[in-house]
Amino acid sequence: MGLYKQNNIRKKVFFYVENYYKGKLSSKQYETKDKEEVTLVYDHDKFIRKEIIKNIDGEKYLYKYLPNGEFIEKEKYYAPGKVTSP
Repeated sequence: MGLYKQNNIRKKVFFYVENYYKGKLSSKQYETKDKEEVTLVYDHDKFIRKEIIKNIDGEKYLYKYLPNGEFIEKEKYYAPGKVTSP
């Protein structure tokens, strides 16, 4: 078995993707009804952070939260592989 594994899971009307690295859960991803992309980040199966990509006035922003819901930071989001200039 390789280093990476992906599970697609559907529970009733809820769909999410689980990503594994070296047999350990590394993230869960899903989309809200408001079209926000949510990623739950894990380190060795332990939940460490929640990331939400929100579209505000046509610009995408990445919000990060601790497991207890406390806000960490907000930054402009750029799609992976997309080249941008400041």
